[in-house]
Amino acid sequence: MTTDIPNFVLYVSMGLVFALVYYKTGRLEVSIMVHFFNKAIGAIAMILMKEFWAAVGCLFTPSNFELYSLIQS
Repeated sequence: MTTDIPNFVLYVSMGLVFALVYYKTGRLEVSIMVHFFNKAIGAIAMILMKEFWAAVGCLFTPSNFELYSLIQS
């Protein structure tokens, strides 16, 4: 369960979208497809960002930068 307000609002709004899609179509499969496409967009964005950081030759991607800052402190 989420403990912060922004994540709570995000999860409730997505739940409402899935419920509305089910209500309008009457088919659970359509809600599942909407969920799949929502997750696929996020996965594709993460893959593209990883390729972007590699293409620009950046040594410090966001995750590497966090690790580097922990080592230096």
